[in-house]
Amino acid sequence: MRHNRATDKHNDFMKKIAATVMVAALSVVTLVGCGSGNSDHLTGDELNDLLSTVGEKIVSEDTTLSEMTVDTSAGDDAELNFTAACDADYSKIEGYYHAYASDGTAGEITIICVKKSDDVTSVMNSLKSHIDTRRGTMENYSPEQVEIVDKAVVTHVGCYVGLFISEKSGLDKNNFVAELEANGIQ
Repeated sequence: MRHNRATDKHNDFMKKIAATVMVAALSVVTLVGCGSGNSDHLTGDELNDLLSTVGEKIVSEDTTLSEMTVDTSAGDDAELNFTAACDADYSKIEGYYHAYASDGTAGEITIICVKKSDDVTSVMNSLKSHIDTRRGTMENYSPEQVEIVDKAVVTHVGCYVGLFISEKSGLDKNNFVAELEANGIQ
């Protein structure tokens, strides 16, 4: 009888551990912000507000950026304007924020939320191609800006992809991560 009670207690203990692990796993999936299937992150106006808030915070804290012009997924001609930042298939994009130097210098901050995490890599690759294009443009028109383009950083947190072309691109990346974390996205 003693063996059965010990076995029962052990089985109950293992069930509790399994339940705890399942809850933790579900929490991680929720915190990441999107899954490989349909999105479970913010959408619509809430997403556009988040992207603008994060983007504006990054731009305001980077004192090396010149005056910036901003396009977002909430604006008129959003799909057309998106092509200035990225050639990824727009049907895979949930929303975006794109700030670029009004004076034509290299500075650029782009934040994209993809619909599915499966698309993060292709969007990051598209942004890397964009960096190459920017580098070529700067080589031809503003060679002193090439050094800034060469400091570009592309990163992601869950479904959120960031491109930072700036003298302080590392700071921009850190602010991107911190702002998303402050909004519950890890």
